[in-house]
Amino acid sequence: MRSLREVLERAAPPGVLEAARVLQAWEKVARAEGLRGEAEYRSGRLVVSVRSNAEAQELALRSEILRRWVNQHLGAEIVRELRVRAGAAR
Repeated sequence: MRSLREVLERAAPPGVLEAARVLQAWEKVARAEGLRGEAEYRSGRLVVSVRSNAEAQELALRSEILRRWVNQHLGAEIVRELRVRAGAAR
């Protein structure tokens, strides 16, 4: 009998489950750090959109440690890059 994960991996388009896992890990890190912003993930790159340039600069300075924390939650080195952009979050 196949596990639910195996069934979903076969049914979902490539990368969808990985993206969901990464975004869930980001939410945990962001919540723990009191961060806000929308995130999207594709092919090893996590992009976080925040409201202001000041927020973007703060996150950019912390991007490497935040990336490592996300990967720690994932248990693997999945996110290779964390980028921050300003002016796109709601």
